[in-house]
Amino acid sequence: MATENPQHEEIKMASDQDEKADQAKKQLVSMRPGLLRARTTITLETVFGAYLFYGKCGENGRIIGLRNFANSLDKIWKNAPRDPWALWYLLRIETAIDQAQSALESLLQEYKIKLNHQKKFDYKPSFSLKPIQIDIAFAAPLGYRAAKLVVTADDVIKLMLQAHHVDLVRDSEAKQALFKVGNHVRRAFESAMTYREMDVSYKALKKMTAQAQKAIDTLGEVPADILSGDTLPRHIPKMHLSTNKPRTQKAIWAEQMAEAFSWTDGDSVDAIEVNAGTESQKNASPPSSA
Repeated sequence: MATENPQHEEIKMASDQDEKADQAKKQLVSMRPGLLRARTTITLETVFGAYLFYGKCGENGRIIGLRNFANSLDKIWKNAPRDPWALWYLLRIETAIDQAQSALESLLQEYKIKLNHQKKFDYKPSFSLKPIQIDIAFAAPLGYRAAKLVVTADDVIKLMLQAHHVDLVRDSEAKQALFKVGNHVRRAFESAMTYREMDVSYKALKKMTAQAQKAIDTLGEVPADILSGDTLPRHIPKMHLSTNKPRTQKAIWAEQMAEAFSWTDGDSVDAIEVNAGTESQKNASPPSSA
């Protein structure tokens, strides 16, 4: 009676184990939920608010608009892992939006007080008979903060117009308020418009190449605390380094910068994969000028 070769038996067992492992992996993948998707919509009730979203060119100047701002922000967001100036711009834009948001919230509170502190008058909040709803989607989380800025500006204008209509605000004050609101949003959005893609990496900046010096002359010098990772925006593009160690996003960034700015001749920085997503917007037609 022939007996099976023990070596062949071991190979068969190993093959069976591999097949079972592959089946287990496939089963695990099939049980895993799919990618998350969400829909975000903003509602605008004033023509001026719509201009702040869509943008507008006129005799009194240009309104950049959230859509144009988002295009620049998307480029900055995607370039941040390899472009030190893009990372710096993310922080600058975040600061500019926060400052504008704070100023608009103060104006909003001011008009709420005007309308709610009139003896024997009960002013119901005004509303649009035909508000516009706009789907928004941004690669960078900062885009949603910018959208909140536009919505807040729309609310300020709505209350100001109501206060003006019921004789709580003079004509001159109403015009000044429109200018203030537009100016706050414009300065926040313009913080992204001066960015230029200079094609200078973190390592090129460390070596201070001719192109790096040109970038400094054009965009300014990136602060050391940005490069070290001590000061970072609330959100930065997700990076995946070749490591199995669980790290916080900031720790990963600090490690990356430490390698990029180490004074060694080796080129050992791990490759970075940007996972910034895509931007898509389904918007209604822009408002026509009144």
